[in-house]
Amino acid sequence: MAFTRFVIQPRNLVSQRVRDFGGDFRRFFNGEYRWVNVRMLFDESLSPNEVILCFREVEQEKQREFRERELLENALENARRSEKTKQAFFSNMSHDMRTPLNAIIGMSKLAHEHIDEPEKIGGYLDKIHVSSQTLLDLVNDILDMSRIEQGKITLNYQETNLIECIDDCVAPFVIQAEAEGKKLEVKYDVCNRIISGDAFRINQIMNNLLSNAFKFTSNGDTVFVSVTQQIRENFSQYQIIVRDTGAGMSEEFLPLLFEPYARETRFYSKQISGTGLGMSIVKSLVTQMSGQITVESKLGKGTTFTITLPFATVNESRILKNSKLVGSDDSAQNISLKGMKILLAEDNILNMEIATEVLNMNEVEVVQAWNGEEALEIFKASKTFEFNVILMDMQMPQMDGCEASRRIRLLSRPDAKTIPIIAITANAFAEDIAATSAAGMNSHIPKPIDFGILCKTIQRLTSENIHENNSTYRRK
Repeated sequence: MAFTRFVIQPRNLVSQRVRDFGGDFRRFFNGEYRWVNVRMLFDESLSPNEVILCFREVEQEKQREFRERELLENALENARRSEKTKQAFFSNMSHDMRTPLNAIIGMSKLAHEHIDEPEKIGGYLDKIHVSSQTLLDLVNDILDMSRIEQGKITLNYQETNLIECIDDCVAPFVIQAEAEGKKLEVKYDVCNRIISGDAFRINQIMNNLLSNAFKFTSNGDTVFVSVTQQIRENFSQYQIIVRDTGAGMSEEFLPLLFEPYARETRFYSKQISGTGLGMSIVKSLVTQMSGQITVESKLGKGTTFTITLPFATVNESRILKNSKLVGSDDSAQNISLKGMKILLAEDNILNMEIATEVLNMNEVEVVQAWNGEEALEIFKASKTFEFNVILMDMQMPQMDGCEASRRIRLLSRPDAKTIPIIAITANAFAEDIAATSAAGMNSHIPKPIDFGILCKTIQRLTSENIHENNSTYRRK
């Protein structure tokens, strides 16, 4: 609407020298109300009894203003709700982290007081181990959620046997099911087992779902897992179902299930610990994998999670053929590190003591280096092929593990290029693994160290190294 000039006599406003007066008003136009801005303007250039009235249609601007105000109000409400849930989260974390810490400290003290009673000490150590694992799970969930919120979670797609991946994740729960008097059933209907996927993240999803299933089931309940290949082509679709006959969830809580920090507390024991982040992490990972997750649950009737994930399939016969070339056996029963000599680079006294003691128990000779520079010098001064493996921390003074590994790989000696270097580090994120790989390391094991995995990794890498060296000598 164009500006219009009217001559009127609003004497009060003029006498008070008000030069600009007006606002937004709703006016009836062509059968509907629309917003109009009306203003009265006055200055000394006008006649004593004159002002200017301006009319301008502002319907679009007003609607935009309303939308922006609604967005701001929603953002403020979400911020208040988020602040409230975070406060509840930190309150829960204070309890959930102090509980295992209290057990660890208390059981350690009791072990010292019963040092001459092996049976009691064994029981205390078992409880310390369980509490330590609980604490580690809490820390991992918090760190993962932080990185998801920052958009820093990345997927590492590699050739993976999906069935073996699921089996590895289910295995610990088989033992738990037997101990708790529960039934665990697993069913597969899969044609293409070898996929291009992130085994670590698949394991993380399954571990969260199975952990929840076991948390909220009782003696005599059943947990059922099925993996079905729905589309059997080069780019296939897999459906994973985790169902339990446990306590279930209320209808009111279901819409909040995947929100960070949310926990159903009205119907469950306060003894059940957790961050309330697991399901949010699962949802984020499934979405990042271009998949979908749905949940069905009723109180007292159990819960069913259904995940649909697309994966590219890999020629299985080629994988089997290549795996035979290595000739390695990862069976835990055949692991032996006896007679090996390992260079261990670690700047933390306790971590050095633990790793050295465990390796010595496996009849391994350990040479200690307290930083990357010292590890480099020890390796340079050693005889060719004197060391079988190098275990390298990442963050160390004077020279970090990645730089030390790069310099070792550049040395002009035959074993510098082939000796297995394993990163042993608390830096466990995808970019940390990528950094160790770029530095020439062969594998990455996060702290706290799973020494079973470490021993299997050492055996595998040394077997591959022997095969590679023998092949090199034959070519020469």
